[in-house]
Amino acid sequence: MAPHVLLVDDSTTVRMVIAAELREAGFRVTPVPTLDAARRAIAQYRERDPFQLAILDVLLPDGDGIDLLREIRRDPALERLPVMILSSDARFGSRLRGLGVGADDFVGKPHSKSYLINRAHALTGNPQTEAAPRAFRVLLVDADGALREALGKVLRIGHGCDIVSLESVDQAAQFLDLEGAGVDGAVVDRRCFLRVLGLLRAKQPNGVPMIVLDDSPSATWPPVATAKRNAALASALVMPRTIEPSTVADVMVHRLVEEASPSVSSSSKIPIATIDAVRRLARGA
Repeated sequence: MAPHVLLVDDSTTVRMVIAAELREAGFRVTPVPTLDAARRAIAQYRERDPFQLAILDVLLPDGDGIDLLREIRRDPALERLPVMILSSDARFGSRLRGLGVGADDFVGKPHSKSYLINRAHALTGNPQTEAAPRAFRVLLVDADGALREALGKVLRIGHGCDIVSLESVDQAAQFLDLEGAGVDGAVVDRRCFLRVLGLLRAKQPNGVPMIVLDDSPSATWPPVATAKRNAALASALVMPRTIEPSTVADVMVHRLVEEASPSVSSSSKIPIATIDAVRRLARGA
């Protein structure tokens, strides 16, 4: 029997869209708009058709989805139920709060369909009938919140990526301690590049594609011309911070597709000429 999913979100549109996506992917879905309705659904199906996954919005009319997550984790019959948090607030604090209480994943709104479906399959142990493209997870580390928001929106909506938006290296360390490996690429400010690189390599020794955003790459990068720093920089592409977020996103996804396994969709590739032009600009050519 197909896995049974509890979907809790107060938006009728969001419930309809996600429920349709899940059903198309082979899940059975019980969508509800409130915490009270979710509790009643859990009680109703507890014995005869228990849920194998819960997807919870954070802000609901009658409370907080994190509170329901706490209740689930305290219930001996439900404590192992996989839970995904769904929220329009994808900032680090919200993500850390959900993961810290025991969520298995955090999905930002607007969501990436491919990421949500693949995570639902993984968390329920449900074999996929077709090889669906895996969504990329991109780490953004930069103190400029407006830049992270603009770039994250393009990556999420335009390319279907899952975004982890962080403002400091300390937040990156906390996030990676909670979730471990699982980041496919990173866009970071040059001032924290080496420290983020070290954190990622500690979790993922093979490394991930990285883009370094610099105020003036041709004049100031690398900041210290040591062999160690130059070797580290070889894994990254330096781009001026003034480049449009859409271009940074295109280049990031192109690099991800180049590095990915054959099972990952390559529909987001962009022309090599664009990549070459950006590389020349980054070198100050």
